[in-house]
Amino acid sequence: NFIEWRQSKLYADYMGISNGHLDFVLKRKMEKTAKTLIDERIVKEAKRLLKESSLSIEQIAKELGFSSIEIFSRFFKRVAGVSPSKSRK
Repeated sequence: NFIEWRQSKLYADYMGISNGHLDFVLKRKMEKTAKTLIDERIVKEAKRLLKESSLSIEQIAKELGFSSIEIFSRFFKRVAGVSPSKSRK
């Protein structure tokens, strides 16, 4: 569950490998780290909710496990390159 498991170490532990090995394999196969993939998956879900629901940005932030709209907005802009409100348009 990408909403609850935001740390790549949790996935590595689940698979019985080190976090470094997980990143090594993912970088080789997908040219991205586990953290990058997790962040991109969260943004993908946020974009879906922004487009397909009438939830406020604050409600979406809470649903995705963020403690505040400010933290969510900074995260979203860092990963997606635009603010959540611009992505919604």
